[in-house]
Amino acid sequence: MLKFEGKFQEGEIIRSYDYEPHDDEKACYVQGTITNVTDNAFDQGYKAYMIHVDVDTLSDKRSRVGMEVAVPMQISLSEWDGRVTLMGGLMS
Repeated sequence: MLKFEGKFQEGEIIRSYDYEPHDDEKACYVQGTITNVTDNAFDQGYKAYMIHVDVDTLSDKRSRVGMEVAVPMQISLSEWDGRVTLMGGLMS
């Protein structure tokens, strides 16, 4: 089982960090509602939570707000316990 597999479900709001934040750095993440749970994100063969992005702190110029992005259930490098967190319950 992958690190975040089965932890969340469609309709929940999750936050996914781009990299592990440290006290002296701005946290970069996307946050949004899970629209789908897939075994084959973007036909690339990896399990992911597909989210509709409501918040993107990475960049105003290349914002992902309004886009559907894949949040992998596990990454191979630099994985940590808080990379994906539940921010809110089921949205109707």
